[in-house]
Formats: sequence, C-alpha cells, structure tokens
Amino acid sequence: ALRHANLLFESPRLGGLLETLEVDDLIALLTILSNPNHDLALAQILRSPLYGMNEAQMQMLSELVQSNRGYRNWWEALSHANDHPYADVFFGIAQQLMAWMELAKHLPVHDLLDHVYYSGDIRCKYASVCQPRDRDQVLANLDAFLELALNLDGGRYPSLGRFISQLKQMRRGDQDETPDEGEMRGEVPLDDEGDDVDEGDFDLDTHSIAHRQQRIRLMTIHGAKGLEAPFVIILDCNHTAITNPGRGVLLDWDPDHEAPNHLSMFTKLSLSKAREELVEQEKQIALHENWNLLYVALTRAKQGLWLSGVESARHRQQGGLVPDSWYERSCEGQVPVFTELEETSNAQTHSIASEPLTTSETSFDFPDLVLTWHGTPSTSLETQALGIDEQRRMQEGEWFHQILERITPSQYRMADAIPDPQSLASRLGIDEVSAERTIKRAHSVFTSPELSSLFNPESYRNAWNELDVVSEDGRCLRIDRLVEFDHELVVLDYKLSIPEQADPLYTQYQQQLGRYCQAVRKLFPNKLVRSLLIDSRGRGANLLN
Repeated sequence: ALRHANLLFESPRLGGLLETLEVDDLIALLTILSNPNHDLALAQILRSPLYGMNEAQMQMLSELVQSNRGYRNWWEALSHANDHPYADVFFGIAQQLMAWMELAKHLPVHDLLDHVYYSGDIRCKYASVCQPRDRDQVLANLDAFLELALNLDGGRYPSLGRFISQLKQMRRGDQDETPDEGEMRGEVPLDDEGDDVDEGDFDLDTHSIAHRQQRIRLMTIHGAKGLEAPFVIILDCNHTAITNPGRGVLLDWDPDHEAPNHLSMFTKLSLSKAREELVEQEKQIALHENWNLLYVALTRAKQGLWLSGVESARHRQQGGLVPDSWYERSCEGQVPVFTELEETSNAQTHSIASEPLTTSETSFDFPDLVLTWHGTPSTSLETQALGIDEQRRMQEGEWFHQILERITPSQYRMADAIPDPQSLASRLGIDEVSAERTIKRAHSVFTSPELSSLFNPESYRNAWNELDVVSEDGRCLRIDRLVEFDHELVVLDYKLSIPEQADPLYTQYQQQLGRYCQAVRKLFPNKLVRSLLIDSRGRGANLLN
C-alpha cells in the first residue's frame, strides 16, 4: 500500500541482508564465477540489473540451448553461439564473466567483489533502476554485502566456494544470527543551482537524520522503545496474543535461587491442580506484559495516535471487537474514535498516488567512493594465478587453522573437544579423508610436549585466538594465537610446514612474524615478545633470532 501511494518508508529488517533482491543477485553472480554451468543462477544475473537482458534475448538464449547445436547449458550457448542477432551482446557479457572467473581463482572474495563493483559499475546500475524511495536502502545493502565479505573470517581466506557455503549456512540459520540490511545514509543534497553541496558545508550525519524523518518508519513495538514520533499508527490491534496453549513447558525459577522450584512439560490432559496454579500465574504474567506493551505503544505518539484492526467475523454480536484486544480495551477506555471530516468547498486534497513512478529519465545524485591508484597496474594474471596444488594446500591450511581455533582455549571461549572425522567433514563441507588428516595435524600440535605450555591454561595468564591488531602503518593484522606469561608474550603462527632458510617463504614468514611482534610490543611495552612458527607435526621454530 505504501509503495502504491508512492510514500517513502523505512523497514529495518534484522537479519534480512541475504534475502534482499540485490544481494541475492550478487550471490548468484558469485555462484556463476565458481560454477558457470549453473543455469538458474546465470539466468538470474542476466535478467537482473547487472546485465538487464530483455525477454527476447532470454528467449533466444533458451532456444539456443534447446537446439541441436550441442550446447549443454546456458553458459555454453552464451559464450560460444555467434550466429544470432544478439551475438555481440552475449559475447560482451561472456567476456566480462570469464575475466572475473580468472580473478576468482586467486583473489580473496572481498577483493574480487571490490573489482566487480568497480568494473561492472554495480552501484550505478542498481541505483538507476531503483525507485527513488528505495535507492538509499539498495545502495546501503550493496555496501553491507561488500563489508560482509571482508568481515567473514577476517577476509583472510580467498576460497570463493567456502564463502558461498558460509552464506548458505547463514541463510539456513536463525534470523538474529544473519547479517542485517545496510544502514542508509541518505542522498547528497543539491544547492540552489543544482550542484553538489560543498563538503565543508554539508554534515552527512545531520542530513541523514533529516532524511530519515521524511520516511514512514515500520517498526515492532519492542523496537520502538525509547523512541517518539509526532504521529503513530498501530496496526492489527483487533486480536489477542494471549492464548491458552494445549501443551508447553512450566518453569518456576526465582532469580535469587540457584535452581528452579518447578520444571515440567504438560498437556491439557496431564494438568494437575498444582500445575494449573502455575499455568494461571503464567497467564497473569503474560497479561501484565501485554498491558505494558500497550502502554509503550500508546506513549510513542506526540500529537496523533491511530489504532486500526480488522473486524472479526466470529464476534459480530460484539460489533466485530475481539474481547480483551487492544482495540476493545481502547474503546472501553473511551479513547476518541476517529471520524472522517465531511468534504467542504474549502477542503484541499493532494494526490500523490497518481504520479508516475518512473526512473528511466530521472537524474539523481548519490555518494560514491572513488579511489586513485598510484602504483603500477599488473598487465598479466599468469604470475599471480595459483595452481591446483597451491589451492589445495591453501584449503588444507584453512581447515588446520579452524580446528586449532576451536580446540585451543582462549580468554573469551572454552575449548571444544577434538571432533570426530564425520562431524568435522559435515561442519567444513569436506570429505572424511581430508577431515581425518586435518584432525591428525591438529592433534599433533595440541598434544606436542614441546608446545604444551602454550595450550595449557594452568601454564599461562591469558591467551587469545584469532586476535586482530593494527600495525603502525594502519594495516589490520590477525594473529593466530597470542599467549601471555608472567614476563613474556608468545606470538604463534600456524603453517602446514616450516620452510628451509633458502626458501623464499622463510623470509616472507620472518617479515610476517616481525610485523606481528612489533604490533604486540605496542600493546605490551613492558614485556618481552617472541614468536613461534608451528607446523602440522607439532614442531615450533623461532624465525626471529
């Protein structure tokens, strides 16, 4: 209804980022870069604002696949067919996707998305097809997805397949545990002559508040606690949320007691008199909380308050009012009932729904980030590409890190037990042979006599796993494990193997550990800081003598 009336609104959905259309398109794009034979994902991105193919082009692609030309899927038809009217369009799309596929082989997901956003002009494409009322939120969601790629596992693991797998797990999880939609910042205002307002004269935070005040805010009553607005409308008030469950759990637990006084499960047939008293107590508590919630809802309004509800067919004799509903309580409390004013000759009406909602010929401005690269760009990807063995080694290193993070105790969480191969394979999405090899490596480290003091809480003061620190030049570093003793701190870095001194990796690891130690010394200037490189056999090497 709000969209039809062309009214701006804001609905902050908790955990709703991955369910938005624009983010779903980006997930489909990443799926294609990982597996181009996925027809449904390819069709989605081709029809989306990413490429905006029309019905005729989509129909042509479908006919090519169904023809007897040997195309097994949509990707083969898109990238190889050249005897049709849209060959140039299809070839251009395929070339861009193939370039991104090559980058996906060796770039971390965040860097890959950053490149896709820039080279594909993603933000502008979505901004140009959005209605003005939705543009801020769509752009905020695109930015939030890019930020998610950086924050997930600290952006340290470049595996695209792993990232997609984690997104699928998030989608299956609870809403409270999935990422929220992006926070809108508001469009950049223009001065009287139509130019952007100078940065020195424009406070983006102040403008964002004013921009949000022009929108209808859809909120739950719990989410509106502590907030006020000139006008408040409470929807769906003609029903009662207090029901009589036929089964449930009874819990009587005084906060001052260590254990509950009563805990049991019940059905209607199994309720005894003693338990009926507890059920009645819970009903009274629920009724009291319901009254409190109504009070919160009523007191959000400064000037005007509207309550609406749907007439109940079951309660026609009561005028359609549901007994003990908020609407019925308000009527009993003699809250003034709104009546529409009679039309007069002096009345003025303003129609907003009749205005066409078009964006194709509408110019707009939105804030964007422009970076200038002063280095020398690479002209070839061959020197950066990783072979199959290197990629496999990188994945095994990722699994090795993840299991060590879970089975070693730290300041903020207890250690998990070493899992069995089947459960680890299910958790990481790998085969049981790889899981068994990973467990064996982690067990060698955790039970090594040489390293026992680094994992036994009785031997040290504090320990942190996956600790983020910032270097002097502003770089974000992540330390695998930092252990604090009385007089020193030990920086641990996990590797599958310790290279020989002649190996270039030896110097690279030296520099990496040196940066870690330097950052830790800034945090603990009064303690000695040393480092250990730990391999999958449970051996430690001090590369910084």
